[in-house]
Amino acid sequence: MQRGWYRNRMKFITVMPCLAMWCSSYAFASSLMQTFERIKASLSTGTFMQHAHAYMNADRAFWLSA
Repeated sequence: MQRGWYRNRMKFITVMPCLAMWCSSYAFASSLMQTFERIKASLSTGTFMQHAHAYMNADRAFWLSA
């Protein structure tokens, strides 16, 4: 009884880090996909280019003022 409990505990200890790693990697991948989808959507609507142009203009204004 005691021995089996110890073995189960060891199995639990070895499984948990793998599970945690898998969960974190899954969360990372899903967030990465969300970001990719957002970029793709903004590219298709053209807002991405507007943002890029606004950023470039702000950058140019900054360098001219400096």
